[in-house]
Amino acid sequence: MNDAGLDGFGARFLMMKNFSGFVFCIIFFWGIANAAPSTQDLYNQCSEDFFVSSDIVVCLTGKLAESEKYLAREQQHAMMVLDQWDVEQVYKDAAKKKILESNQ
Repeated sequence: MNDAGLDGFGARFLMMKNFSGFVFCIIFFWGIANAAPSTQDLYNQCSEDFFVSSDIVVCLTGKLAESEKYLAREQQHAMMVLDQWDVEQVYKDAAKKKILESNQ
């Protein structure tokens, strides 16, 4: 038995549980980052609908606002998922801190 009162199997299980949660967070955030269209894709979408550059700028500004709303919604969802993560609070707090830092 170790200091935490776990045998070898229990300690390995706990370590794998923490590791799998960490991998889940990385995959989750990587999926969010890769879901966004590129700048060129957005420009192409707007330039297909509009021919005047000022109209394209208005279109791109609207797409930026939509993107910011989507990002805020997904960050709130990520925080809720982290609250349900079955690990020690210190790991939850560290993950939340990283999300908030990346937002700045």
